[in-house]
Amino acid sequence: MMKRGSDKRIMPLNSNKDTMAAFDPTRIDDHETFLYERDSSGDVHRAPTTPLDAFDEMHGPVYDFLESYNSRDTSVSYSGGMYGSGIKTPEEITPAEEEALERWKDNTRGVEGEKFVKTEITDIDGNTYVFDWLFRKETSPSSVGTPFSMVPMRSEEGYNMGFRVCRLYDSDVAKECPIKGRNSFNPELTAKMRWSEREMDDEYGWIQEPFLRAALDSEEGVHDQLADLEAPRLTERSQAYVDQNESPDYHDSEFEVGLFYEWAEPILNNGIQEVEAVKLGHHAAVLNSLGLMTYPDRKPEEFFIEVGPEKYEVQQKDLEFAMYTDNMRRINHLDVNDLTHQLDRAIRDTASEDSVYEARRELPEVMKDARIEKMREIDQKVGDEEIIQLIPENVPMQWDPDLFPEEMDKVEW
Repeated sequence: MMKRGSDKRIMPLNSNKDTMAAFDPTRIDDHETFLYERDSSGDVHRAPTTPLDAFDEMHGPVYDFLESYNSRDTSVSYSGGMYGSGIKTPEEITPAEEEALERWKDNTRGVEGEKFVKTEITDIDGNTYVFDWLFRKETSPSSVGTPFSMVPMRSEEGYNMGFRVCRLYDSDVAKECPIKGRNSFNPELTAKMRWSEREMDDEYGWIQEPFLRAALDSEEGVHDQLADLEAPRLTERSQAYVDQNESPDYHDSEFEVGLFYEWAEPILNNGIQEVEAVKLGHHAAVLNSLGLMTYPDRKPEEFFIEVGPEKYEVQQKDLEFAMYTDNMRRINHLDVNDLTHQLDRAIRDTASEDSVYEARRELPEVMKDARIEKMREIDQKVGDEEIIQLIPENVPMQWDPDLFPEEMDKVEW
């Protein structure tokens, strides 16, 4: 991993473990990840590893489960997301699948389990922090169609960060999705967008996440151009690309990118009010002005609020199954209808009993009006024919960490 300086000072441990402060990964000067394993005598041994190798090691039981589970003839249904609640669990799980789930359960026990992961971070001021990886316990792998792709991290001082795996999937993953319009997937668009060969003729295709993020976050990329338009970003500002892997353990993945991202609060945590509906509309306006749709794999809890002195924006952490189209009719029908459905679900889940009816009646319209107004504003500044070309103009032919600004590029070669 990266070389460590000799003048680093250690922050006092347990100084305020109850804080929920977000850690800014663009301030990372050095990072090193360790896999801890307990032997038969109970002794714990530590070995250096990479973030992606640590993620794959801990999620091995999930990969084993899904490879077996998804190979069986299980019934599926579309319910507003590509996977998740659309999967119907069969009545019987095989003994091998049950054993894999038990191994995964042990991997979520943290320092009490047989294996656990920690990352040591040194920031640009020389402060050192140790982050525990807190693998998700709340969802069984039997409820999803692809593996988990995020893990929260928390330091001993109470700082929060996240690690995300952006996978380049086998193109068959898209073809097997129980989503509306799946027959419109262009197989040649699923690995990466070869725009020089594409005929822009009322079609849409899946932009795999590593390439979409490269288009958005690269130096002078889409987000830099949105800033010139005073338009909100689609993803958080504070993220750092820290790893890449050309030989992933998950059988349907051909390549992986790993990034640390600044923790943010889900929009649901404090309920949905008019201001959140407006910001959600602004997010949708940018998404749709760029020709992007995220309806195949979108859930209310995947929208986050980024708060700062000059910003209060809704963003998405999960861009795993984003699609691009130059056909606004598809966007207005598929993406906007789904976004309205997701907002309605969020209101039902969070609003109080005496306000839920009024909120469900008013807030979706607030969101849609804000979306239209912001799209008009963007159109007046740059023109809708130009803005919709930003994604195809910035999707690279190959993923490369050197595409990103220096503060985001923390990949060790």
